[in-house]
Amino acid sequence: METVLVTGATGFLGSHVLEALIPNKKIKLIAACRNPEKLLPGFQGEIRQGDLTDDIYVEQLTKGVDVICHTAAWTSLWAHRKQEQRLYREPTKALIDSAIDSDVKKFIFDSSVVVAGPKRDGSAHHDHEPAKHPNFWPHMDIVVDIENYMLKIGTWNNNDLFTLWALCR
Repeated sequence: METVLVTGATGFLGSHVLEALIPNKKIKLIAACRNPEKLLPGFQGEIRQGDLTDDIYVEQLTKGVDVICHTAAWTSLWAHRKQEQRLYREPTKALIDSAIDSDVKKFIFDSSVVVAGPKRDGSAHHDHEPAKHPNFWPHMDIVVDIENYMLKIGTWNNNDLFTLWALCR
């Protein structure tokens, strides 16, 4: 039985991922969230309550997990780049590092970079090429940073731990 952790389990995407996985009786499901009261009604899986900005929580969060569906995010439309780095990029990189240290088999990251449209020259974005900052929305730049970090780590470790999951592919 695989153990699947869903971060951001009370958010829009996380709650839908959780809902989709609940019927699968071949997995042990763990919901990671700050406020368990906001989980789907009747959720029967394990709950790991905490905040991804807490390094100790993140270190413990990945223990005994086979797959991480990282749906947690912090985003703002404009002018909050430093907050987004502190509240989203750095915690996500720490989660990735902790996943590697805990021998997590698969890390699924919901990505928006590929669905942003073609490159300026009209060519398509490809999963395994480094993304470039579009420089029009700080959140997109942060996602690019995370994706490039995942690609770099995956190359260093010569593995397929990471999956970039663009919802519109």
